[in-house]
Amino acid sequence: MAGSHTHPLTLPFATTFDTVQMRPELTWLNEPQDFMLRADGTNGILVTPKEKSDFWRKTYYTPELINDNGHLLYAPVTDTNCVMETLFEVSAANQFDQAGLMVRYDHEHWLKTGLEYVDGHFRLSCVVTNVYSDWSTQDWPSGRLSIRVYRQGNDYVVENKAHDEDRWDFIRILHLEPPVPTSDPQVAMMGPMVCAPTASGGTALFHKFNVRHSDGYLQYHHN
Repeated sequence: MAGSHTHPLTLPFATTFDTVQMRPELTWLNEPQDFMLRADGTNGILVTPKEKSDFWRKTYYTPELINDNGHLLYAPVTDTNCVMETLFEVSAANQFDQAGLMVRYDHEHWLKTGLEYVDGHFRLSCVVTNVYSDWSTQDWPSGRLSIRVYRQGNDYVVENKAHDEDRWDFIRILHLEPPVPTSDPQVAMMGPMVCAPTASGGTALFHKFNVRHSDGYLQYHHN
């Protein structure tokens, strides 16, 4: 079982999922069909998503499509200048199998980014939702990826790199609208995300997950 989400995450936080029990800082939103800690014998969490699990709101599809049953392993983060990072791999079995990172304010305001299996190929993917979802993609040669998301208030920057390279490449800058305007820091649910929108059979293996304070995107850009 995952832990309580009552208290904001204390930074820095890092895990390689090398414990027998889930770290108490982490909580499932929509627990998956199955998950296994220490999946490679020492480290990693292997996630098996439920079929027809996804995060999407309203855009494009007829009849209107709203799904909010994807799997998010999150911690509540109040630090408005931070960066989260993961290294993961997807074993895809079906169209739109996906995994990566998610930032969520509520069911209408969130982003997810990572890898998605589309028409027999992996795509770098980023979906930003402010009531309506959008979707941007680009080619990616494999099912393995390092990705990180910088938070600067309610603005975010997404970067990625191949696991065997040093250089991070910029993907997207975006803004999430707070659900209710406030001068207080917006609590963000941040962590690894997995979905299987069409059918079960695929898995995602996360090798690590960390969140740390950042003084801004440019401080870490391409470092």
